[in-house]
Amino acid sequence: MKRTLLQAAALLVCALALTACAAESEPMTSPSPTAGTATAQPSASAQPSPSDMATQTAGQTESPMAMGVQDADMARRAAEELKNELEQLSEVTDAKVVIAGQQAAVGLTFDAQYQAGVTDRMRDMVKERLDGVVTGVTRLAVTDDTAQLETIGQLSEQLQNATDLTDIENKLSALINKMEAGGESLQTTETGSAS
Repeated sequence: MKRTLLQAAALLVCALALTACAAESEPMTSPSPTAGTATAQPSASAQPSPSDMATQTAGQTESPMAMGVQDADMARRAAEELKNELEQLSEVTDAKVVIAGQQAAVGLTFDAQYQAGVTDRMRDMVKERLDGVVTGVTRLAVTDDTAQLETIGQLSEQLQNATDLTDIENKLSALINKMEAGGESLQTTETGSAS
């Protein structure tokens, strides 16, 4: 009798577990259309591939991934928000940020106790916070070099009064190129390209 009750209890537990798993999973959809249903979509894939998505979004103006930051107001808001996010890190005492188009440069001043400089961990934290603030930035440079911090600060000040990003984008691109050539405490990230 005891054995039968234990088996019944075990069977009940298994049934409840399977029911819970089945309730959490999404229903299976058939990849082909059913009879009587007309569709204009290809039946080869339910989800477009990343290369298809890039091709589809390249000509669309509403896509943030394709566009990045395209107006001065958005660039100012994104730079200020990222600056505030970075200055909340315990290691960072000051952050200079400029974002224009699909590029961003970040200059960091570290707490006196933090001696590591721009590490992979720090780069990842900057990238994570950037992605949380704005999408579409494909080129990011991070530095703690004082001369480059000053240049980033000047670009940031220029951004405060800008109405057009063209000049700032050009200067930012030149700065990132210079930073890449110098390589001092620098990290650049190219996303969305096969490099």
